[in-house]
Formats: sequence, C-alpha cells, structure tokens
Amino acid sequence: MAPALYEWISGKAQPLTATLTFEARLGNRVVSSDRVTFYRFQAVIVAIGGFTQTPATFEFETIRARGWGIYEIGRELYQTHGFDVHMFAEQEQSHQEQTLGTGQAYEEVRAAVNLRNVSYLAMLGFSWGAGLR
Repeated sequence: MAPALYEWISGKAQPLTATLTFEARLGNRVVSSDRVTFYRFQAVIVAIGGFTQTPATFEFETIRARGWGIYEIGRELYQTHGFDVHMFAEQEQSHQEQTLGTGQAYEEVRAAVNLRNVSYLAMLGFSWGAGLR
C-alpha cells in the first residue's frame, strides 16, 4: 500500500518536503515508529466548465450523470492523484472587455503564485469555459 500524501500551504519559500517521525517508546526504547511526509504544492490546476455547468459538488455520480467531463477530470486529478485542483463555473469569470482577466479562477491563480509560491499552472476549459464565447 502506498503511503498517504499530505500537503501544506505557506506564504514563505519552503523546502519541497518535510517528514515527521512518530515514535512509540517503552522507556528509552523505540517499540514502533511511523513517518508522515508533507509535500509543498508546486502546481495548481484550474478547471472551468462550459455554459451553465457548475462544480457545485465533487460527487462522481452527479458529475457523470450530467456529462460534465471537465469536472470529472478535475475530480480524478484531485481525489486519485492528489493535485491542487480548483473548479469553477464559466459564469464566474469576467467576459467584459474592460475586466477580462478577472474572476474567481484568475484570483485563485494569482493567490497561488503570489502567496503560496506555486510555480506551475494547468488550465482546463470546456466550451465557454475555454474562452469560446
């Protein structure tokens, strides 16, 4: 069985990993021990659905029943592979020419880069969520 992975968020430059060791002792003798390794997020994934699609739930059956494949991919990356995935509805983004580049997805990316030292970004979009409006 693969070890569990845990991540933390920090606004300061941090090492990529930190490992905590837990020891059960009987007197001065270690009788059992285990380790937990924490990994710093280095990437953020943003998924934006199409017109009227909204990621209101991470429930697989709901996402699949509605045919929202972009959210299926996001859910899989988050739940199975441990990526830092943020899913948004297309209507949460700005489409006005004077405010392009604003909205919840933009704010998440900006915060990830400026406050959490994220270096990599992957963006997934479907239909209007890919900017095809």
